[in-house]
Amino acid sequence: MNHGHTNQGIISGLPFPSRSVRDKRYKYIQNLNPEGISSNIMTHNQSFQAYGGGWMTNWAKLGETNDFWAKRHKLILKRPAEELYDLANDPWELNNLANNPKLDSIKNNLKTQVQDWMLQQNDTGMIAEFSVKKRQKSTHKGH
Repeated sequence: MNHGHTNQGIISGLPFPSRSVRDKRYKYIQNLNPEGISSNIMTHNQSFQAYGGGWMTNWAKLGETNDFWAKRHKLILKRPAEELYDLANDPWELNNLANNPKLDSIKNNLKTQVQDWMLQQNDTGMIAEFSVKKRQKSTHKGH
């Protein structure tokens, strides 16, 4: 199962696209712009002022006094280039195993699957991300 994600044209700021694949046990995520900030409507507090800022605001507040929530909040906003999770032992994807050399063959196999899928889909990665807004403007004329 493959998955692609983008925030271009939805939330302002640097694009933060990801591509992922999983098998029965492991999930691999390739973040194409790890310098970007992972953002969505819940990371923008002003959008949810009436509701106390949404769960991201709550995580930030909890993180002021709790290391677990501080790490989770940071991870949501700033993600590494690669993530690998053992879904059998870590269904909440809390322990990134991408830097574990014992799992290099699993990571590399899943990474190859992501890259093959991108080729099949004619997915040009960051080039495609930067063209999203241009395509949106050209397809939404008159609206």
